[in-house]
Amino acid sequence: MKQFLTANQGDIEEYGLTCKEDIVLDYLKAFVRSGRMYKVEIDDEVFYEISYRKILEDLPIVGSRRSLAYVLRSLEDKGALRRATPSKQMMVFQIDNYTALN
Repeated sequence: MKQFLTANQGDIEEYGLTCKEDIVLDYLKAFVRSGRMYKVEIDDEVFYEISYRKILEDLPIVGSRRSLAYVLRSLEDKGALRRATPSKQMMVFQIDNYTALN
């Protein structure tokens, strides 16, 4: 479980995120930066793979799997995240403006 959660006011303003959405987006950005993510190339674009279970274990504040699905869908709708070939176990995603993370 992640002990400390941060909020990125820039992302909250830019994408109009709720606190819960920002927590999930920040978690995914940190996980990508950690280098522990499995990279997947789809149509010459880099995506990253993570299990839904891992997110829920590390961020119990998100709540249920249904709540996580809602947050991820909302992040997609707001343009902060792109998913490709979502499955019931794993999520393959790309974060908007990833180059800004480096």
